Amino acid sequence: MAEGEWDQDLTVRASNVLARAGLTSKELARKALEDGTLIEVQNADRKVVEQVCQWLGVPTPPSKAIQRAIKLLENNGYVVTKRSANSTS
Repeated sequence: MAEGEWDQDLTVRASNVLARAGLTSKELARKALEDGTLIEVQNADRKVVEQVCQWLGVPTPPSKAIQRAIKLLENNGYVVTKRSANSTS
C-alpha cells in the first residue's frame, strides 16, 4: 500500500490528526485509541475520535474529561471500575 492510502476512507481532518500523532497504520491508530494518546492530539475532538473508531470498527472511548478524571483518581490511589448503566447501588 502506498504512503497515505491506509487512511483514505477518513476525512482530511481525521487523517491530519492521525498524521500529527505520528500514526502510520490502523494498528498504531488502534493502540493510540486504547491508551488514550489519540484524544490528546491537537484537533482530535469527539467527532474525529468517533469517526476513527467507526473506521477501525471499535467502540468510542469515554470523553477527555472522563479519561482525565479516571487518571486523576487512579494516580491518587483509587481503583476505577466501569459499572453497567443498568446497575443499581
